[in-house]
Amino acid sequence: MEQTAFQQLAELFPRTVHTLMKDFRSKTSEELGLNQTQIHTMVKLQKYKSCFMGDLCRHIGLTKGSMTTVIDNLLEQGYVIRERSDTDRRKVLVRLSEKGSIVASACKTEAEQIFQERLSRLTEVEQESFRTSLATIRNVIDKMEMLENE
Repeated sequence: MEQTAFQQLAELFPRTVHTLMKDFRSKTSEELGLNQTQIHTMVKLQKYKSCFMGDLCRHIGLTKGSMTTVIDNLLEQGYVIRERSDTDRRKVLVRLSEKGSIVASACKTEAEQIFQERLSRLTEVEQESFRTSLATIRNVIDKMEMLENE
């Protein structure tokens, strides 16, 4: 039986993401017992310096309840600092501690090295094709998100 375009996408997308991400669990994160969501959260916090919990949820794609659990675990391990907003006590601001910043940098550097190593096995034409394909996927995802928010 021939698959529909939707069925093909539903099968290809998770397999593709899994294949791309399987080697990106850094040695640093394994040694420290951090999971991908915790690392992703720390790298996002490093990018934005500090973030309100609601914004962080949108950046990571988690519910507030799930993000609270992630932040609680990172706080317990000393990787983040959580503060109430001075202007609105209902808002919670999260930022990396010095320890968290060091770990986020190390994990990001390791992931970049792994990715560079994998890409270096491709020809320049294949690398450009890969980059263009990812840019196209990102544009389509951005459009889907924009349409969801209308």
